[in-house]
Amino acid sequence: MKKIMVLILSLGMCLLAGSTRLAFIHAEPLPDTSETTVSSSYFRNQNYYRVLTNWQQTSSRVSLDEVRIPLVDQIAANPDTVFETDTDDYGTQVAVLPKGSSVEYQVSVSETGLYEIGLDFIVVSDFYTVPLVSFEVNGAPLFNEASSMELGVTWKVVPLAEEDRYNRYGNELLPSAISVREWNKYYFDDYNNQTSGNYVFLLEAGSNTLRFTAINLAIKLGDLYLKGTEEVADYAAYRSQTQGLESYSDGEIITIQGESFIEKSDLEIKSSYYKESAMTPYAYRHSVLNQLDGSSMSRGGSEVKYQFSVAKTGYYQLAFKNLQSSNPGIAVGKRIMIDGELLFSEMDEVLFPTAKKWNVLTIGEEEDYWFYLTEGEHTLSFASTLSHLTPMINQLYTIMDQINDIGLRVQTITGGNPDDALDWNLLKYLPNLTEDLLLFADQCEAIYETINALDTGMSSSPQTSTLLVASKQLRRLARTPNKLGSRLMEFSEGSGSSYQLIGNAIGAMMNQPLSIDAFYFYNDVALPRPTGSFFVRLWHGIKAFFYSFFDTRYNQRDVGENTLEVWVGQSSLYLDIIQSMIDREFTRDTGIEVKCSILSDASKIILSNATQDNPDVVLSLDTWVPYAYALRGMLEDLSTYPDFQEVASHYVANHFTTLIHGDGVYGIPETQSMYLLYYRLDILNYLNLSVPDTWEDVINMLPMLQSHRMNFFHPLGGDAAFKGYGTTTPLIYQFGGEIYTEDGIQTTLKEPITVEAIRFMTDLFTIHNLPLQVSSFFEHFRSGSIPIGISTVDLFLQLKYAAPELSGQWGVSVIPGIKDNQDQVNRDAPAYGKASILFANSNLKAEGWELIKWWNQTETQIKFMQNIKTNLGEKFLVVSANMDALEASVWEEEIKQPMLAQAIHARTPAVTPGSYIVERELSNIWNKVVIDLMNPSVAINESIPRITRELNRKFEEFGYKSSTNPNGKDYIVPLDRNITRWIWGDDDA
Repeated sequence: MKKIMVLILSLGMCLLAGSTRLAFIHAEPLPDTSETTVSSSYFRNQNYYRVLTNWQQTSSRVSLDEVRIPLVDQIAANPDTVFETDTDDYGTQVAVLPKGSSVEYQVSVSETGLYEIGLDFIVVSDFYTVPLVSFEVNGAPLFNEASSMELGVTWKVVPLAEEDRYNRYGNELLPSAISVREWNKYYFDDYNNQTSGNYVFLLEAGSNTLRFTAINLAIKLGDLYLKGTEEVADYAAYRSQTQGLESYSDGEIITIQGESFIEKSDLEIKSSYYKESAMTPYAYRHSVLNQLDGSSMSRGGSEVKYQFSVAKTGYYQLAFKNLQSSNPGIAVGKRIMIDGELLFSEMDEVLFPTAKKWNVLTIGEEEDYWFYLTEGEHTLSFASTLSHLTPMINQLYTIMDQINDIGLRVQTITGGNPDDALDWNLLKYLPNLTEDLLLFADQCEAIYETINALDTGMSSSPQTSTLLVASKQLRRLARTPNKLGSRLMEFSEGSGSSYQLIGNAIGAMMNQPLSIDAFYFYNDVALPRPTGSFFVRLWHGIKAFFYSFFDTRYNQRDVGENTLEVWVGQSSLYLDIIQSMIDREFTRDTGIEVKCSILSDASKIILSNATQDNPDVVLSLDTWVPYAYALRGMLEDLSTYPDFQEVASHYVANHFTTLIHGDGVYGIPETQSMYLLYYRLDILNYLNLSVPDTWEDVINMLPMLQSHRMNFFHPLGGDAAFKGYGTTTPLIYQFGGEIYTEDGIQTTLKEPITVEAIRFMTDLFTIHNLPLQVSSFFEHFRSGSIPIGISTVDLFLQLKYAAPELSGQWGVSVIPGIKDNQDQVNRDAPAYGKASILFANSNLKAEGWELIKWWNQTETQIKFMQNIKTNLGEKFLVVSANMDALEASVWEEEIKQPMLAQAIHARTPAVTPGSYIVERELSNIWNKVVIDLMNPSVAINESIPRITRELNRKFEEFGYKSSTNPNGKDYIVPLDRNITRWIWGDDDA
């Protein structure tokens, strides 16, 4: 009985303890955060659309004919600006603005209002990217876009000569594009076409100072222009004006091929091939250009221009043979101008519905539009526009910003504690939370319905159906608003949150693809059918199928005796560009025949060398690979060639570190990689944090981040168990350490500075609590849970294209570093990339060296990146190791400048016999300290004997001096202090 009573009492105590643990705790919130000075939406509130909306409530567009303000009247007010009499046909004084320089115009207006502003400008030299200027009115930009505005430039499409038109496989090549350098009167407009017409700027009555600064290219500026906004008449007025004019166009048809545009506003716009028997032209064996590639001009503001001839004056309707299947459910907007003029307002925003297969659409509303064209030459401009979707996109941005603000405030209130057992009284401090969530849900549904109504080609929009999912989640959250602190992954964080789902819809809405096979101006004539008949398509399919068995492209056979054989470590997409560039430029200039093939696996090089069947040259080989071949005598020492130093002068010396063996340099760097710092502007502003410059700054910001359940990402915290040199060596270099001693037999792991660096590198995770395993920094960055961190250039492109909802809300900079004794910040980090090598057993060494020199020279690399953007798109761009080529490349300025600044800190560990053991043990040290919580000194001491033993074994194997082979050859490791010994021939280094 006594035992039973004890048992009952014990069970009761356990139940009591359990009930205490399971009971909800009513936790009082932290102090109200409503006094936070900066909202997470602050930056977006300053965009043109929102600023213009505010202006229109208090100011109006002025009525003013164009006023010209001569530059010569501004010379006295700009003593630091260079002026010259222009030699490019302008005829008067012009302001010469190198990158970073400015000029001011003093402008007086009689009334306060909204003015359009234009400039005469010309780019100083040939350009490969759009010139940017910042524009300030009375000392400040009036809206975000004014800080970096594109000037209106074009590229002229130059058809290839017939002998150059097709590559060696019979496929048609894209025509060349030449930047148009001529004086241009340009009124600033929304280069993304998110709003209609030119930008307007608020000027106050009296004197105003307008300041223009060249951002990325040197430009010349001429006179300034002011005017009011001209209203464009509607179609009814246009039809009335052209009614009753003489017409001889009955039975006429004018066909303009979609691929035959003469100018384009972006290098990325291109023609392409669509395999369909009714396309014009069409070939079943080879690729021929037969359409305007819709995906290449899906960005708002992309524009092409066509030239066409009218044989008979009269009235014409306008039809498009088009395809819009890649973004179903979203009507695509295009702006159409004839002879540079918007004939009537409806042409500013012509909507094309979804078309899952090729169809012919005549444009019009209640009735088809009629255009009056006179006999002679005309132009047709065709541009993508987002203006029909901008109000909805802006509203969705507003919802996202409000969701983000609520999520940040909830984290502040709860201290980032996600425990569902805590019963927070959120409604006490967010009394409108329920109503807000329901309002967001209603707005998402209403926008979804509006999108559906715009597209008559589909009954529903699958691309924006995420808005309905977000709406359901928001309604579900509204039922228990006090639980929001434990459900932020559903609300504002994570890939499935309402925030992310709305962002996905915005990304789909901003994509405006429309492929065009042909434009037709016609009058009372039957148009060609858009698709071939079933039997025609079947016959062409059969012929193409059998021909595929005889397609010998990209194989490594049939190489002539005097033909330079080149293997390329890239995909066939790049190989087509490389082979075409070689054929059209290198072979034509030198007479050296070259056959390129894909190198699918680097291990084939060793096997082919053993059978003396290796190529002469390999391009785009990973930079850590050539050392193994050089060590075995397989490669040619390129530093022995007399013009090597001229080639090397365009590189950071440390780019060659992994390509050095003994006294030779066995490759030329082609590309580089680098780490950069990415940060969420909205969240840092909300938390009143600055972008860190040093690791000390990072540590100082961590308490604020972590108190909001956020963190900083370091690549060591990725989900891979092995931590390579790319992640373990940067901090060692930044502390001033090295990896090897100069003879390479030992490492510097015992040296105090290296131990200090490793201790700091592990303390970041063991003491400062950086996240240990982050499977996707992109997703955490996008959701805001890790709003700052270090990643590669790839993240820039991923954020730009996969997270459009964050546009304007994030930035990129150089990585944090450590201050040295001279108070300079050391940001050294590895820069692995691709390289070119030449084989020692080649019978065409001189020819191979000529190819390597040509391929890596500045002009070739600039053209290569230009061709990549034109043929494949920006997403496929490479980062050239040639610093001059990188500076002049087509990369956007916002990423190019951080890349250039970080590239000079390239510092890659040397490859030595047995260096793999050092990389492996550094990874083991990190894992032992961070995962197993071992003391850093103990972990280092455990690794040193293994490293020393393996290094000595490998050094002895290849005949170098070691502890067991004191009479071996001397080995000198390329270090930061002696790298010029190999690159510049500086023996005293």
